[in-house]
Amino acid sequence: MDEDRISRLSSAKRLSASFSEDRRSIYWDNGVPRKDFSRTTSFAVTERQANLANHKRAHSAYTSDRPSPIWPISKAALQTSPTPRCLELSTHKQLPSTYQPCKEVMTNIPASALRATPSPRVAQLSAHKTFSSSPGVKANSEWDWGEWSLDISAAAKKAEPSARVLQLSMSKVPPTQYRPCREVRWPVLPATRSYVATESLQKLAQPTFLMAAIRHIIQKEVFDPIDESIQGLVNVTKTRKKKKFSFLCLSVNFQEKPPEAYISRVKTVERKVGDKSDSRESYRRVKYWPLPELQRVDGKSVDTDVLEFDLHFDKGVFKWIANNVMEKKNFIACLYKVVHKFMQSGGKKPVFVNVDEEKLKESLAASNAGNVEDQEAVLVQQDEYQEITAKEEEDLESELTQLDDAIIHSLLGSEEQALELIKYVDHTLDAVNSLENRLSVYDELLSSVRSTMQQLSQQYNGIEVEHANLRALYSEVEDIVTKLDLSPRIEDILKSSSLSGSSRISDCTKAARDLQKAMNEEFSQGVSILQAVSDQKQRFSGLSFEFSKRLSNHLCGLFTTKSEQMLVDLRSKAGSADIISPHKDVHAELKPYTELMLWLKECNPSVFGSVLEAYVKSYNRVL
Repeated sequence: MDEDRISRLSSAKRLSASFSEDRRSIYWDNGVPRKDFSRTTSFAVTERQANLANHKRAHSAYTSDRPSPIWPISKAALQTSPTPRCLELSTHKQLPSTYQPCKEVMTNIPASALRATPSPRVAQLSAHKTFSSSPGVKANSEWDWGEWSLDISAAAKKAEPSARVLQLSMSKVPPTQYRPCREVRWPVLPATRSYVATESLQKLAQPTFLMAAIRHIIQKEVFDPIDESIQGLVNVTKTRKKKKFSFLCLSVNFQEKPPEAYISRVKTVERKVGDKSDSRESYRRVKYWPLPELQRVDGKSVDTDVLEFDLHFDKGVFKWIANNVMEKKNFIACLYKVVHKFMQSGGKKPVFVNVDEEKLKESLAASNAGNVEDQEAVLVQQDEYQEITAKEEEDLESELTQLDDAIIHSLLGSEEQALELIKYVDHTLDAVNSLENRLSVYDELLSSVRSTMQQLSQQYNGIEVEHANLRALYSEVEDIVTKLDLSPRIEDILKSSSLSGSSRISDCTKAARDLQKAMNEEFSQGVSILQAVSDQKQRFSGLSFEFSKRLSNHLCGLFTTKSEQMLVDLRSKAGSADIISPHKDVHAELKPYTELMLWLKECNPSVFGSVLEAYVKSYNRVL
């Protein structure tokens, strides 16, 4: 099952059906160009581009290459004499007086310099550095030169650093208040991007004064000239288009009987004032719909706050997105009031869907219950912006001045209360100073506790690092010891065990394989240069060499004994017809040594060769 899974994962990815081995055209298209080589590609360029693409024309007096590098010179040119000015210009530039030619590569040393004798100081400085005892260079150095054969002493390897050295060697711990740099760009969650503020938040964030000022400007610039009064206003944008803001205004013309209501769209435009470089913003009515043409008002949702709403007219449906939920709800509520107050009862009123109609009815009933003089006063908003006149400003300043004088006279008239108030203030200041002193003491205590905790945290981090290092060191040492461990029984077998008998030969074979496994263990460069590891490997090498010599001597003696026995048998059978005796008995006795011979071939090829030579030499006498 695993093999099928591995083979399936390792198989090459299949090519798609639309893959082509190479691109047939230099142009980035997916189709293969037509095989029409009768004409080249024609480019659509203008006349100016074609003129610029033409090569530069040759001069009218231009002649092509001369037929020969040697051309005839006229007699007049040969017989002419140069003027003094030409001779002056043709002379080469003189070298400066300080010019010195280049020095030759091979310098001639004067004889006096060759016969000179250096002073004792010069001879001392030119002598090479001498050592009392040259350490020499390692023969098996990994570098080309410069690595001394002196190794690190055993005492230096076993030395343990002091607590102060360990403390100084620890890395600096960043402060607890440290925070890494935040990325320049970070992802914004989809929930954050799709979040809609609650009604309360939008009410708090609504710039009431700004909207009132905008409403006042629109009323003055757009609706005052046509005798209409704004009853509702909402800042909207169209869907599926760029974010271009405009205003939907609900207005009523009270001059007509009965009053007529309209829904208008007002945009912001820039108008030039005086100089062409100066401009200011103004508002313009771009479209309007009589209220009787309104058929349906869709608030999109009753339970959740959404910014979208639709207005269905006789000529089409218009989809809008309000700037905030509060403006949308206020506009729909105002539209509901105007529809039920000014549209005739016999006419068809628009339908309000996906809105909280109960709240709209309550708001309508509350507005009808109030005492008003006329219908226009009912619909005027309380937050409507009105400019203050100069007379009102003067009256307000006069009233504020009188109020300040009254307050000052009242304070001066109650001197006892003022003194008591000052006493309370002094007492409060003393209490504040005492509290500040106590807080400073607490701050110092907290600072000392903070520094102590930081030291404890650093010490704890150091202990953790030390503990982790000790565990890693213990694990590494345990792994090295396990790999280089050879039991005393195996060593005894390799040193003194007999090589006769199948059971003893099997024990020797197993012991030789264990020794070979321990010798072939590979370690990193840092572990390999450890004195204990190198000593253990040297001991294994000596044990392997000793066992290979003992095996070689045993086999050579066995070959000699068996060959002499076969010679004796041959001499006893000299008169018989079967002179050559079979080698089956010899092969049967030598077969248990097969694994040992393979081990000898891998570990000590030279000894293996000598054993082969002894075998050939011994049995050549028999043949």
